[in-house]
Amino acid sequence: MSAYLVNPEHIGALAGFAANTSSCVVYDWRNDADQIKTVRRVAEELAKANLLSIKARYGPKSAPEFAGSSEEQYIDDCQAWAEYYFFQPAPLTALDIYRMCECFIYQSCEYTDWSESTAHNQIEWIRSASIRQIPGYAEATRDHQERRPVPDKANGPVLLSSLLR
Repeated sequence: MSAYLVNPEHIGALAGFAANTSSCVVYDWRNDADQIKTVRRVAEELAKANLLSIKARYGPKSAPEFAGSSEEQYIDDCQAWAEYYFFQPAPLTALDIYRMCECFIYQSCEYTDWSESTAHNQIEWIRSASIRQIPGYAEATRDHQERRPVPDKANGPVLLSSLLR
C-alpha cells in the first residue's frame, strides 16, 4: 500500500461536518462548552493520525516532506480549515463526505494501532452519519419480508442439507 497526506481542507471539511452533525464527535474529543475547541480537536487528531500513517509507511522523518511544511503548520492549517467549515459548511453532499472518509481511512491506516485508535472511531462516526444523510436512506427498507406463505419445499429450491441425510 501507499499513503499520502490528505490536504488540510479535506480534514477541515470532515471535522466541520462532525462538529455540525448531532452526536457525531467522539466523546473523548467533545467540549460541549466550546464548539470551536471541539472542531479544532477533531481536526488536530485526524491530522495526527494521517501523519502517523505517513511515518509508519515512509519513516519517522518523512512527514514534513509530505506536508511541505512542519507537522505543526500542517495541523494548524487543518484546524483553520475546520474552524472555517464549522461556520461555513463545505458545499459537499453526504456522499462526498462518505467518499472523503474512505480516502482518509486508506491514507491513515498504515500505523499499527489504527483500528483501535480514537481517530478510527471518529472517522467511522462521520462515515455513519454521512450515510444516514444520503437522500433516500431513511425511506430504504431495513428488512425484507415477503407477505406470502413459505415456499413449498417440494416445488422450491433443493436444500443442500436435505441431500446429506
